[in-house]
Amino acid sequence: MSSVLEDAVWLKPEELFTLASLLGGETLIGIPDPFPGWLTEEIQEAMSAAQDELIQKGYLGMVDGRLQMDAVVAALIGTLIKPQAVLMLILSQANREPQQTCIYHRPPFFVHLHPQQEGYALWPLLAGEITPLLRQHISLGEVDAASSEPFSLLEADLMAVREAFHDGRPADAQQILRRAGVSEESASAFLSAWQTGRRNGSLVCMTQRNGWQVNGLGFLEGENGLWRMRVYRSAAQDWVECLPCSAAQLWQEVDKLLIYYFFE
Repeated sequence: MSSVLEDAVWLKPEELFTLASLLGGETLIGIPDPFPGWLTEEIQEAMSAAQDELIQKGYLGMVDGRLQMDAVVAALIGTLIKPQAVLMLILSQANREPQQTCIYHRPPFFVHLHPQQEGYALWPLLAGEITPLLRQHISLGEVDAASSEPFSLLEADLMAVREAFHDGRPADAQQILRRAGVSEESASAFLSAWQTGRRNGSLVCMTQRNGWQVNGLGFLEGENGLWRMRVYRSAAQDWVECLPCSAAQLWQEVDKLLIYYFFE
């Protein structure tokens, strides 16, 4: 079956999982199950309907009486179900809904999957297109580092700070930071970034090396500058290091992350 593709592959959630199932995939990293709690009969019916739609789109076809997948579609979906590495970007910006985008790597393929209003868009990437794509999505510009000293706190405390801000309790967030040993100056600078937040997000890389290895970083931009967050483990507990950094420094750290956990 020759390829009919000239653009991205556009798929509804049930179509994506139907294609993955046809190639033997059972789970898709970073993609929610479109059939949570469904009965087996209901899933089979939905996937049968999705299969018909995929035939109409030209992504599936009958060849000598057998169902066959378009060659390019098969390469894209095959990369999703058995990746060597996965890159996930979760981004929140002021007055916008949070966004997630994923890039999957299985040599020699890189596949970008981006959620759309009613499903997903998939398209192949070249290795040299990945960092520019991340820069385009995050859109930091020339941001300076926040004027503060770095500090560390337990990950649970940072989650509590976020929850306090989400619930409109900035005074509680300040108290959590102070109890965690953060200086008054650093706590004020960090909370100011949350209060005036322009964008915050996380970049997570997973790679297969005798099992999955995971690393990543977080970032927070406020009116007073940019912060980078790094998770580490100490004394059997998860900690977060919060470091003021410029946009240029952040991209240097992103490059290091990609080289070791995504491209290697």
